[in-house]
Amino acid sequence: MNKKNLIYHCKCGKKIKYRAKNCLSCSKITHGETLKKHYCLCGQEISDYRKKSCRKCADKIHSLRMIKLHEGKNNFNWKGGKPKCMDCGKEISYEAIRCTNCRFKGKLSPNYKGGITDLGQLIRNLDEYDNWRISIFIRDNHVCQECGDNKSYNLNAHHIITFAKLIEEFLQFYNQFSPIEDKETLARLAITWQPFWNLNNGKSLCKKCHKKIEVLK
Repeated sequence: MNKKNLIYHCKCGKKIKYRAKNCLSCSKITHGETLKKHYCLCGQEISDYRKKSCRKCADKIHSLRMIKLHEGKNNFNWKGGKPKCMDCGKEISYEAIRCTNCRFKGKLSPNYKGGITDLGQLIRNLDEYDNWRISIFIRDNHVCQECGDNKSYNLNAHHIITFAKLIEEFLQFYNQFSPIEDKETLARLAITWQPFWNLNNGKSLCKKCHKKIEVLK
């Protein structure tokens, strides 16, 4: 008699195939697997209880591991990394020597005027300058004096007599100091120089109106 034609039963009573020792349920229990279903983090059901992820997620994890394994110095095309700016040390492109900020800073700037630009920035960084701007906004009720825009974040404090003109007059008044070598001293003297902090010389303008006036100048 052909053994394949015989009917075989598992110990639990279920019919099983020829040469099979147990049914699927008993086989799982025998190998330490429960009948509980397993799911990947993405929600996909996993047929093999020994795996932690589905095939799709496993491929993604493998790709990320390979990328991390071959990034930076471990990359086949590693050439020592990007060069650094000679002034600030920031990473830059291979064709450049300085970063964008240092390339047009100080004497390298096309608008460089013998240190006046640096002095102007020092004055703008003073607490008195911030107090002057805030006082202008409060006086004008945080409203643009040209178009009536009342969005505070969109306002600028505009100098009626330009800031560059004020610095020029300031340097003429303190002509015994150099705007390059004595810029810190001049910045301290600017605190007590009233034309910088004259509220009548400022008005609140939105960015759009401020830009129009600056273009007309």
